[in-house]
Amino acid sequence: MRKKTPHLSGFILTLVFVLSGLFLPQISHAQTPPLCTDVPGYAPLILATGDITCVPTGTSGAVEAGGATPESGTSWWTVLSPLTWLVSAFGAVSIVILKLAQLITGLSGLVLNFVVQYSVVEMKARFDEASINDAWKVIRDVGNMGFIFVLLYAAIMTIIGQGEDNQKLIVRIVIVAILINFSLFFTKFVIDVSNILAMMFYDAIAPGSLSASATTGLSNSLMAPLKLQSILNVGNIGLQGERLLIIGVMGTIVSLIVAFVLFAISILFLIRFVVLIFVVILSPIAFISFVLPNMDKYREQWKDALLGQAFFAPIYFMLTWVVIKVSRGLLTSDGTMAEALQGAVSSTGQVGPPSSSSIGVLVNFIIMIALL
Repeated sequence: MRKKTPHLSGFILTLVFVLSGLFLPQISHAQTPPLCTDVPGYAPLILATGDITCVPTGTSGAVEAGGATPESGTSWWTVLSPLTWLVSAFGAVSIVILKLAQLITGLSGLVLNFVVQYSVVEMKARFDEASINDAWKVIRDVGNMGFIFVLLYAAIMTIIGQGEDNQKLIVRIVIVAILINFSLFFTKFVIDVSNILAMMFYDAIAPGSLSASATTGLSNSLMAPLKLQSILNVGNIGLQGERLLIIGVMGTIVSLIVAFVLFAISILFLIRFVVLIFVVILSPIAFISFVLPNMDKYREQWKDALLGQAFFAPIYFMLTWVVIKVSRGLLTSDGTMAEALQGAVSSTGQVGPPSSSSIGVLVNFIIMIALL
């Protein structure tokens, strides 16, 4: 037992020296800088040995009183802290989600440009296709057959002397029978007028988009004042920890809001396109309703659908043009959305006000989303 004691004592001494070599540098790094911090023009510098000396202010590695260089100020607990690892992990995940949100936003912009190009700019070509004209002819022929029964009804009522307006009814039947053959022309005329007005405002919103592909158009003009393209390169900001996490979350929210708005606009234009197809095809029935009893309600619904959906495009483009002009004219800023998101987070990860150069971008975003 006595023979093992010297070995055990030597092991304990060795362990003490090893542990002191690991922890004493950290302790020495955290010591209070010398009194040279009270001398103007000098600051403490932590040497590789752990000693602190005085050097002129501005020397590489010099820190303020009570401070430390990034290397010397990093403790083992900061490096190995579970919270630090969790924040870093969630920050990386938030950036991945942000990239997916940006992909969805870009896709929504392409969809909107394609829908506007297809359903507004090229609408006349779509409506001149044989499929729509053939469907209209079938409904027209059915309507012409209906006139036979209406005329037969008016003739019988005249013979038996029932009814006071049979002669007026016959006159109306003849007039409507002629006009029903022009129902396609009248309906398309209203739609063409609305599309001409719509394309005038659309060309003012996105110059050159009338002859362009889906890569340019309405979505590009909507996102330009928002400067969303800046957050597409969020990896170049060079942030870590809490700042990366918060910016990833905020950027994802902004991107998804824009994507939702663009998809909603696309759906509205698709609904307009589909409704107008049925309005054109069913136009003969709308004209027949002038001579059929109890059809006034359906005729009014057809007329409201025609005028409402046809002139939705020019009214929307006009208001959008006003929104873009207001956003570009009232609030001009040299900042970007990335700067706005970055400025909202301090160097320690705390949320703070964005920089003055980027506040206009945030206000533009709120105004445009509210008006759209």
